[in-house]
Amino acid sequence: MKTLTILLCLVLSSCQISKNDSIDAQSPDYKAYMAQQHRFALNGCELSYNKKPFRLGMTLQEAEQVFGG
Repeated sequence: MKTLTILLCLVLSSCQISKNDSIDAQSPDYKAYMAQQHRFALNGCELSYNKKPFRLGMTLQEAEQVFGG
């Protein structure tokens, strides 16, 4: 758990937002990603689950809105 926390801190502290990155919506990899039931993404400094943004430290009620419950 400590390793995961350290890794997450490193990723979040070194994130850079790049608007020049484009997504090829026709690529097989993107289609396979979108076909998954549970999709986590780290885009720049934003964490999302099924295109719903979330943050570490959110309340239980906020987490239920994002992840269901």
